[in-house]
Amino acid sequence: MRLQIHCWDTGVKGEATLVIFKTDSGGSHITHIIDFGASTSVYYKMNSDDQEYCISINSRCKRVVNEALRVISNECSSRDYVLDAIITHLHYDHFSLIPCITCKASIRSLYIPAIPLEPQKVYERALYFLTLDFILYRDILKEVFDKVQCINIVFRGCEIRVNDKVRVRILWPPLKLPVINIGNEVLRRFERLSKELQEIIGKDSTLYEALEAKVKVLKAIYERQVKEYLRCKGCEPVKVSSEEFSDVFRDRLNGEADELVSRGGRGKLDRLSRIVDKALNNFSLVLQYQYVDQDIVKPLMIIPGDATQEVLNYLDELEPKPDIKNVLFLRGAHHGVCYGEYLKRFYPIITWLSRPDTYSDYHLGYYIHVSHSIPLMPSHLYTARHILKLEVLFDSIPLPKLSYINIEYR
Repeated sequence: MRLQIHCWDTGVKGEATLVIFKTDSGGSHITHIIDFGASTSVYYKMNSDDQEYCISINSRCKRVVNEALRVISNECSSRDYVLDAIITHLHYDHFSLIPCITCKASIRSLYIPAIPLEPQKVYERALYFLTLDFILYRDILKEVFDKVQCINIVFRGCEIRVNDKVRVRILWPPLKLPVINIGNEVLRRFERLSKELQEIIGKDSTLYEALEAKVKVLKAIYERQVKEYLRCKGCEPVKVSSEEFSDVFRDRLNGEADELVSRGGRGKLDRLSRIVDKALNNFSLVLQYQYVDQDIVKPLMIIPGDATQEVLNYLDELEPKPDIKNVLFLRGAHHGVCYGEYLKRFYPIITWLSRPDTYSDYHLGYYIHVSHSIPLMPSHLYTARHILKLEVLFDSIPLPKLSYINIEYR
C-alpha cells in the first residue's frame, strides 16, 4: 500500500490536507479530505431562491482548489475511488473551501465531531455556540451538508475504516468531558464568551429567538445520535441525514445576521466569529490513523485538529503509551500554536504546520523537539510560512520508506 499526503497553504489560519490510500491489490483508492478551508474566502448566494451559489476566493486559494481537484482526478479517475471528508470542527477556516470540491467531485461520507453530553452546563452552552456557528455560516454549511451522500457524527471510541489495513481511531471528543481536567475550564471560558455575546447582540435582539429555536433542533439531533452511539457500543459513527439539519438552515437565519450588520456593521459579525472560534476548539476531533495487520497495530498519522493544550495534555493521561512511537506524519495542532504532552510521545518523519497569525520561537522549538531525528529515518519540519505545497509519498507500510517529497516554496 502506498500513502500520498498533500498539504497546502491557504493563508493565515487555514487548513487543507488531502490523503490518498493507494492499494496494489485491485481495491478502491480511498481519499480523505481532512479539513479544507481558509479564513480569507468569502461565500455568498447568487440568487434569492437558494439554488445557485458562488464562492469568491483569492488567487492562492483558487490555486489550492485547482491543485486538489487535479490530484483527485489524476490519482483516482483510472479506477474506482471513494472520496470522504473529515471536518475536525466546524470553524470556517476548516471547511469554507469544501464547496469548491463538491461542485466537481462527489463526497461519499462527511465526518464531524459530536458535542459531549456531560457536564450538562457545558453541553447546553456548547450547543448554543454551535447553533451560532450554523447561523453565521448558513449558506456554506448547507451547501456542504446537502452535497455529501452521508453525514456521520463521531465520538471518542468510534472508528472509521479506510480499507483492510488502515483505520482511523477517534480519540476526541468523548461522550463525557472530564470535569476536573477540562470541563471546569471550558465552563469558565463559556461564561466569559456568553457575556461578550450579550454585549454584541443586545438583550432584545430577535437573534436570541432564532438561536433558541435552532438550539432545540440541534439538541434533538445530537441526543438521538448519543442514543445510537450507546446502542452500537461506541464503535460505529452515527449517521445523520442532511434533512435532519434542514430546520437549522431554514427560516430567517440570514435575516438575523443582516440585522446585526445594519445595527453594528460587519465588525459585529467578525466579533461573533471570534467568539465561536474560541468556544469550540475543545471539541475538535483528534484523529489517529493506524495500520492494522493481525497482531500489528501501528500509528501512521496524528491529526489533532485545533485541539487545545489542556485536551492534548489530558490525552497523554488517557491514552495507553504506545509500543511503536514512529509515525509517518503529524499535522500541528491549531495551526502549530498548540502542542501538549500527547504529541510529544511520537516521532514523526514529516511534521506540517499551517499558518497561524504568528509563529513564536517557543512553538516552533517545541515542534522541532517533537520532530527530532528517528534512527534510520530523516525527520522533517515544514511550515506554511515558507511553503505553499507539501506532497509526500510513503511506501512499504507498516515499515515506512519515504520515497518522495515535493516542496513548492513561495
